[in-house]
Amino acid sequence: MTADRGILSRRLLLRCAAAGSMVLAGPLGAAAAETALVAPENDPTLVVAGQPDSAIAGWARLLLPSLTAGMAGGAALDLRYVGGEDGVTAANQFDARAMADGSQALLFPGCAALPWMAGDSRAQFDIGHFLPLLALSGMGVVMMRGGLSVPQRAHPVRLLCAAAPQACLTALMALDLLGVAAIPVTGSRDALQAVRAGIADAVFVHGSDVPGQVYALASAGLAPAFATGLQIPRAEPSSGHALHGVPHLLSLLSPAQRNGDPRVTAWRGVAAASALVVVLALPRLSAAASVTTWRRACRASVANDAIGQEIDRRDLQLLTDQETASCMQLMRADAPAQLNFRRWLADRLNWRPA
Repeated sequence: MTADRGILSRRLLLRCAAAGSMVLAGPLGAAAAETALVAPENDPTLVVAGQPDSAIAGWARLLLPSLTAGMAGGAALDLRYVGGEDGVTAANQFDARAMADGSQALLFPGCAALPWMAGDSRAQFDIGHFLPLLALSGMGVVMMRGGLSVPQRAHPVRLLCAAAPQACLTALMALDLLGVAAIPVTGSRDALQAVRAGIADAVFVHGSDVPGQVYALASAGLAPAFATGLQIPRAEPSSGHALHGVPHLLSLLSPAQRNGDPRVTAWRGVAAASALVVVLALPRLSAAASVTTWRRACRASVANDAIGQEIDRRDLQLLTDQETASCMQLMRADAPAQLNFRRWLADRLNWRPA
């Protein structure tokens, strides 16, 4: 990364932080915001979806000092690890038990929404019950042997996947929408090894350090076919980026597909879930003073150089609370789209809710 790009990224981070704060007009409004900052009755807790050795826990430990510094009244901020990395157990407990007094916030991966979207009985939470404070999103890209330039394939594309539902559903649904015959294959967690061994012809790359993964898979003969990440103008890959010029899936679909097709609506929700690497949220009906306190703590976090450098290093984008809320709204697709997604899971993968 060049020095200029690093400076630009930090400026973007600070703009995002400002955009994510509460908008209060004039100096009187600013004063009101400061006086509204109150500490909860008990020291606040950051509930982390996963165990201490999980990826989400790493972000929690990185954010903790700055979030604590932003708390009102010198309140300490504790970490509490709950459940597994899929985030379902933590989301269930948070939705059922978290108070609206600002005493708890949840740090979880966007993919936690996938079991809920699929109607899995394990997922007892509602993603709409969470009030987002900030999120980090990553790019997504489907890498395929030959890309999309192969006019007719002798065999279906073998897409590396694990047990459904999970993030690679984004790629499998996308290939179906494009009319590309594809089958999911399992048996390997190492994508590069699976490609080199001839087990897979396609891989869905998402999350952290997408450019590094893209370059590695390109060396094994795969090419970027299309992107699936969030369509945020400032997140468009710049010249020289590994995904510069790679078309987004929605640009490859017909206008009729993009507008009102429940399959595409369902896909957009799945893609949004897989794009959100980490989300920080409060209960939806949290008191305004609590929201203000946590938003100030978030501003302190995103202004921290160590956090900004880690976001840049992993090639992630900081989302404002409003941008995150829009993504979560996509996950709460309308009834026809949800039904279409669950029917697709049943027909395509013989998947049934647990």
